[in-house]
Amino acid sequence: MICPFCKQDFSRELIHEGDYWRVTLHENQYYLGRCMIILKRHLEDPIQLSRVEVEELINLTIKYVKVLREMFNPNLFNYAMLGNIVRHVHLHIIPRYSSERTYNGLKFIDENWGKHYYPYPEFKIPEESFRKLRDEIKIYWNRVE
Repeated sequence: MICPFCKQDFSRELIHEGDYWRVTLHENQYYLGRCMIILKRHLEDPIQLSRVEVEELINLTIKYVKVLREMFNPNLFNYAMLGNIVRHVHLHIIPRYSSERTYNGLKFIDENWGKHYYPYPEFKIPEESFRKLRDEIKIYWNRVE
């Protein structure tokens, strides 16, 4: 079976490309600003990551969290690295909000606040809003140290 992440073109979702990882905006924006950091090479077990891959992952995660704090001020973050559906090492960064957020005229309500992030409904925002969100995150990405 061909890995979907190995064959996917991430140009639509791409926020940043590092040496070993891609930071991508998640298709489902039920949690405003949710992203995935996806390893560029195929690997199924995160225990097999090299030290430099782990270091870059941590640095990218810290930077993305700083970006979202500036943009939307989430109350906390959930981090998930499961591999149940796509067996390719990737990290979900899931911002959590105790109150409603509005972006580009769309309301985002975390109905799971105070509970596990899953299950959650499919929430695909209009393409124009998705691209605007991605582009604004890129702007903040370049501002944040």
